[in-house]
Amino acid sequence: MSRERLRDMGSRGREAMVAPIRSRFRIAGKRKEPENQGGYPNPVRDADQMDSLEGYEGSGSGQRAACDPAILNVAISHGGLKVKQENVLERVYNLGRLRMAWRQVRKNAGAAGIDRMTVEEFERREDELLKLIHDKLETGTYRFKPARRKLIPKKGSSKKRKLGIPVVMDRIVSQSMNLVFEGIYSPGFTESNFGFRRGRSQHGAIKHVQRVVVDGHDWCASTDLKSFFDEIPHDLILKLIRGQIADEGLVTLVARALKAGVMVRR
Repeated sequence: MSRERLRDMGSRGREAMVAPIRSRFRIAGKRKEPENQGGYPNPVRDADQMDSLEGYEGSGSGQRAACDPAILNVAISHGGLKVKQENVLERVYNLGRLRMAWRQVRKNAGAAGIDRMTVEEFERREDELLKLIHDKLETGTYRFKPARRKLIPKKGSSKKRKLGIPVVMDRIVSQSMNLVFEGIYSPGFTESNFGFRRGRSQHGAIKHVQRVVVDGHDWCASTDLKSFFDEIPHDLILKLIRGQIADEGLVTLVARALKAGVMVRR
């Protein structure tokens, strides 16, 4: 999957989160992962469907609503309970959350993907298409389309930056996934984490650094991982998701997104 699609999944969640979800806890022992629930087969094997498309550019050698979810206790570490959340996919395809995601996609606007459907065209069929997305996610038949590749000038360089433009429906699904992931993972982030987080900005990061300087720190290091989103192993992403989420339907959906790739004009 291209870095643009990964970034799209992680940076578009800026709408207010839905009301807190009630959760119930139960103690359980070691548990076998569910197989093929809700029409979702093996996440990596299933995602290979796009490889035969003409003009398809693969992902590289490193790739492979609110409801009342049960939360499964899977480990006891340092005196605390480590839990996994179940029924997460149901939150993604909840119609209320899909509408919230659609409002953000509409606000961001942007060009059409490979299907040439614009945001304005989607808006004219909003109810019909959101119901279609919901039904396909619920039955496990939703498939991400490759992003449309576009080259744009790179500031301060003669090189071109590769931009991936997903179709509108994929942007809505990705945004809904991001809203759900924010609620699960954000509480574990440090106070110094400002990248692609809802309600945080570069200005907030600068103020944070200023406070750190006042506390007595007198130097900092600026680092960057070259082509991070191009090189990160997809298996690692799925492993990290499984560390907190016990929902193979959701894992499969992420795997399909990672394998969607891009369409390039030859």
